[in-house]
Amino acid sequence: MHPLYMIRKGLATCTLLVLTFVYFVPEVYANAPVQESKVSGKVSNSSIFAQRESGDSVGNQRDSFFSVISLPNHVKLLTGTRGTMLLISSDGRVSGINMGSKKNLYSTLKVQTGTVLIGADRGQLYKSDTSLKTFKSIQLKQSEDVFNLLETVDNKVFAVGAYGLFMSSTSPFEEWHEESLPWGRYLENAWKELGESLPHLYSSCSSESGATYIVGEYGLLLKYEDTAWVKLHGGNIEPALYGCVISDDGKGITAVGQRGLVIHSSDGGLSWEDTRFKKKTDLYGIKNVNGLNVVMADQRQLFISKNWKDWSCKMLKGDSAIGWYIDMLATSDDLILVGNKGKISYVSSKLVSNILKSNTDVEGFKSCE
Repeated sequence: MHPLYMIRKGLATCTLLVLTFVYFVPEVYANAPVQESKVSGKVSNSSIFAQRESGDSVGNQRDSFFSVISLPNHVKLLTGTRGTMLLISSDGRVSGINMGSKKNLYSTLKVQTGTVLIGADRGQLYKSDTSLKTFKSIQLKQSEDVFNLLETVDNKVFAVGAYGLFMSSTSPFEEWHEESLPWGRYLENAWKELGESLPHLYSSCSSESGATYIVGEYGLLLKYEDTAWVKLHGGNIEPALYGCVISDDGKGITAVGQRGLVIHSSDGGLSWEDTRFKKKTDLYGIKNVNGLNVVMADQRQLFISKNWKDWSCKMLKGDSAIGWYIDMLATSDDLILVGNKGKISYVSSKLVSNILKSNTDVEGFKSCE
C-alpha cells in the first residue's frame, strides 16, 4: 500500500510498463508553447479516451498525472509531475503546454468567473484563464504542497495541502490569507500524542445544494458552514481520509481512505458508521457515476457500489495490478481516470451502471481476482 502523501510527493514507485500509446500531433493550443514529442497523430475514436478498452498513455511514461478537469468546449486539462500539462480537445487532439516550470502540478480548479488556478509544490500557484495563453505565478505564504483547490458557494477559493496548508482568496485571486483553524481542538488525542504536527489535507467534495467538505489526515472531515469550517469527523489516531462524495441534498456523506476505510453519514454528519475492506487496500478517491459510488484503490482496483457497504471489485481490461489511479473525472457520458506512469483510462458511464446488473464480466472490465 502507498500512503497518498508519498504518492503525491513521488516517493512511492512502481514498475508498470504501459505498452499501448495514443499518438498525437503536437499543436499550439491558444498560442501556448507546445512540448516536443517523438510521436504523431491524434485520437480518432468517437470518445477521446476510448482506446483499446482500458485507455492508454499519452504522457511521458516517467511522469504521473495528478489532476483532470473539464474546460469549455469539452476540453480536458491534465496536470502532473515536473510541470506536465496536457490538453485533449473534443476531437481528440492532444497538446502539451510548457509553462517553463518543472514543479509538480498537484491540483487544478476552474473558478466560476473563468479563472483557472493550478496548485503546485512548495506553495506555488499559477493563475490563468480558460484560454491558457499566459500564466501568472503566485507564491503562498504557507510554502507547502497545494493538494487541492476548491470554490465555495460564497465565491471564496481555498487552497489546502501538506502540513496543514489552508489559505483562501477571492477574485482576482492575487492576495491569499491564512485560515486560522483550531487544530489543537480538531486533532484531540492525535495532537497530544504526536505533537503539534499539522495534518495533510488531501481533497474536497461539494453537493448540488452547495455543501462543501474537506478530508485529510487523522480521519478529518471538515464542513464549510456560514463562512467558517467546522469538524464533523476525526481528530484521533485513525486512518487518513483521501476522498469524499455527497448526495444532492447534502445529507448523505461517504468518505474513503487509508487501509480500506469507508465512513458514512445519512444525517449530514451528525452520526457516522464505518466499514473496512477485507484486504485493507488504500482507497484514493470516490465519485458518483449514474447513482453508483466508484472508488479508486491501490493496484488499479475500482470498487463499485449502489450504497456504501456492498462493493464489487473490478479492473479495467488491459490494466495490471501494478500502480494506481489518483484522480477521476465523471461526466454525463464518461469516467476518466488518471494516474502514475502517464496512465489515462476511459470507460463509458453506461458500462459502470451495468456492472452491478450482471453476474459476468462487463465489456471493458475484468474481475479483481
